[in-house]
Amino acid sequence: MRFKRQYVEKIPIPNASTTERQAISQLVQKCLDAKGVNCEIWEKEIDERVAALYGL
Repeated sequence: MRFKRQYVEKIPIPNASTTERQAISQLVQKCLDAKGVNCEIWEKEIDERVAALYGL
């Protein structure tokens, strides 16, 4: 498999606010610090925040 520019460039990437970026970044850092152990709650919140950016 490979990515072709003509298809990849059409993928919408939402523009998150600085506040939202920081919030997601902090959640990701928590998961990294925990080395992936018991991160389900933080991962769920990350998923919800990203879904909200896409309007899902």
